[in-house]
Amino acid sequence: AYNDSDSGPGHPTTMQLGINANLIENNSGYGVYLDNSTGAVMDVSITGNTIGNNGNTGIYVEGTEIHNQLDLTIEDNVVSNNSGYGLYVNETSYAFANIDVIGNQFVDNSNTELYFDFNSAFVNLRVQGNTINGNGNGNYGIYLTESREGLVNVAITDNPVISGNSTGVYLYYTDNQGGQND
Repeated sequence: AYNDSDSGPGHPTTMQLGINANLIENNSGYGVYLDNSTGAVMDVSITGNTIGNNGNTGIYVEGTEIHNQLDLTIEDNVVSNNSGYGLYVNETSYAFANIDVIGNQFVDNSNTELYFDFNSAFVNLRVQGNTINGNGNGNYGIYLTESREGLVNVAITDNPVISGNSTGVYLYYTDNQGGQND
C-alpha cells in the first residue's frame, strides 16, 4: 500500500494491486484472499490466473470497514476444484464497490461457484461472459444476497450455468425491517 500525495490525517490509504498470470494451486487454505477492512481505497485486478485445488475458496474478497472503496476486476481466470466457493465476495458496513467479473471459468468448486453477499453496501456489480460448470454438491451457480439499507446495481449477462447446480441464478433480498423477497 502507498499513500498518495494528498494523504494525511483524514485521507485514506490508496492501494493498486495486480494479481496476473499466476498458477495458484494446492494451498491448504484460500487461493486468493483479499481483505479491505481498513478503510482503504483499493484498485485490484485479478486476471489470467489458474486457481485450483485449494483447501478453501478460490478467490475470497472481504470489505467490512465503513466507507472503504473497492474497484475490483476479476477477468479471464480459471477457478476450479477448490474445496470452498469458486468466488466469494462479502461487502458490508457502507462499503463502496465497483466489481466486474468477466470471462472466467468456474468449474467444479465444492460450494456455490459465485457467491455475493452485500449488507448495507453500495455496489455496482457486473457478471458477464463467465462459464459456470458443475458443482457436485448441488449448490447454486450464482448466488446474490443483499440485506438492510444500501444500493446494489446488478447486471448478470451471458453466463452459461451448466449441470450440477440446484439453481442456476438465485437472488435474495432482506430489507432492514426483517422482510424478505426471493
